[in-house]
Amino acid sequence: TPSLKEGAGAQPRVPIKAQSSKVMSLRNLTSLDQLSWKQRLYLFLEDETSGRFAFLFGNFITFSILCSIVVVCVETMDGPNHYVEAGADVRQARYPFLASEETYGVFEIMFTVIFTGELGL
Repeated sequence: TPSLKEGAGAQPRVPIKAQSSKVMSLRNLTSLDQLSWKQRLYLFLEDETSGRFAFLFGNFITFSILCSIVVVCVETMDGPNHYVEAGADVRQARYPFLASEETYGVFEIMFTVIFTGELGL
């Protein structure tokens, strides 16, 4: 007989681990040899616990995202893009310790390549 919480026509609750999902169904296979290269790539990108390299790759992408955010925030500080007039034709940065505009361009290209490569996989 169903319990009072479930009601007469209610379906019993299925635990989260028992719910079907693509990652769970792929992980339940006995061997990675049974998977196609597309399924192995999917598992590598979506499940950090699927292997050592998947864990390292996931952490690398997370670190890249955080670094990208920091670079964008630092770039908006009053640094290489904003100068103070010190003389007739002489300009001096308020924060000379910040990176130059070219350095920020290199960071943008580097993060674009990383994120596009990850998205393309």
